[in-house]
Amino acid sequence: MSSRSSSSLIVGALLVSALFACGQTKPRPIEEEDAGVDAGVDAGRPRGEDPATGWRQVFAYPDGGMATTKLGPHVSSAPDQFNQPLVAAVYVDPSGDGDFGDNRVVFTRWNGTDKKFQDLKTVEVVGDVLPTPGSKPSRQVSVAYDATVNRVAVAYVKQPGEVRLAHSADDGAFFSLSTVSTGSGVTSNPVLALRGDVTHLVYLQDGQLIYRKRTGLMGTFMNETAPTPAGLTKVVDVPPALVLDGNGNPGVAYFVADPMPMSFTASLVFWRPGTTTATVIASSGSTEVLQPALLMPGVALTYVGQLPRVAFHLRNTPRMSAMDNTSELFFAAASDAAGTMWGTPVALPRNGNGMTFNSTRWYSGLSVDATGKVVVAGYFSEGGFTGGQCGGPKLGRSNDGASFTVCAPGDTPYNFAGEWLTLWPHTMGGKVTLIFATDGARTLGNGTVLDPGVVMWREP
Repeated sequence: MSSRSSSSLIVGALLVSALFACGQTKPRPIEEEDAGVDAGVDAGRPRGEDPATGWRQVFAYPDGGMATTKLGPHVSSAPDQFNQPLVAAVYVDPSGDGDFGDNRVVFTRWNGTDKKFQDLKTVEVVGDVLPTPGSKPSRQVSVAYDATVNRVAVAYVKQPGEVRLAHSADDGAFFSLSTVSTGSGVTSNPVLALRGDVTHLVYLQDGQLIYRKRTGLMGTFMNETAPTPAGLTKVVDVPPALVLDGNGNPGVAYFVADPMPMSFTASLVFWRPGTTTATVIASSGSTEVLQPALLMPGVALTYVGQLPRVAFHLRNTPRMSAMDNTSELFFAAASDAAGTMWGTPVALPRNGNGMTFNSTRWYSGLSVDATGKVVVAGYFSEGGFTGGQCGGPKLGRSNDGASFTVCAPGDTPYNFAGEWLTLWPHTMGGKVTLIFATDGARTLGNGTVLDPGVVMWREP
């Protein structure tokens, strides 16, 4: 490590310790050491109390931080063995000196005994690979949990061609690190899934989607390159979705495009690793003359048993004016476990009007319970002239997946919100936890302030 990086770590430690000594709205001190040695399975960790329902700060930007300092970009969350939150994110320029060599991936989890989120833990300093939070819509961090072996793991990008994997058997107190990417070229958007001591990982590399799988920590990774339909040979550089079904088998949803200049048509496809074809779920149905990213695509995936379900953003016409009132957020269900037969996507109401630009885009979440009740979350942007209804993030509900009502979660204080959101059910009844990053401070009706950073909403 360079002397510059070492001094940045020391400065960052002093800054964080001075600013975050206590309180729920600011993070507690970050432990600065990278990696470590797993201390064994902590089988006796008590559940304690779940987080209260409603809104809560997970962690916040430092008071008086420089404009280059951001805490929360690329945030990812997942439930642990108690359906309590695990959270990982990027801390950009913690020293506030405008040099991004000390960017780091950080981790916290809910501690039910202490009734608060634990002190932020540095997983690893990743350096200048994520210089600003402006790399949206990419999500360069993914956290997952394996209840069968009590293992927390975080996948993240460190170097342009390097995906790293951190794992912990003691609830995140110590992480062991390894490099898992292969080949050369720019990598992005790693997504991790764990079950039965098997690691599943996907990431994008030079226009392709790579799937990797191994059993145990010492196993050898098996590799596959995801297929693309004829004529759509480029994988769009937005986060894919990787989820395991009820039998522990993986499925992947991702976007592909025609790579020819001035002929970009984005399509959402589904693929089961181990097979050689991907099935088109939906297409933009139009040619976007600039790039498919302007179609604002994003996807979330879940299952009812072995049957895949997706929620996704995808504009189906080019946005030439603010008067275009076309839906942008959809839900679709497959009737077979292979994901080769999909029903017509159902459009969610825009929760706005024709004068509103970009009502929703990029980030989405999805939960479907055993009775077929669906909850869809989406990043909501009030970018137009008159705004939307209810505020944000977008939250759509359906009893059957055929018709939706859309509003915002609870007494939301936000007009627009939901960057890098994740959503998952925290009860058997399908009530959801929603975690996302935000740049704006808001005050709840009870006077509680939600500062810029990462916030959580737990459905009552």
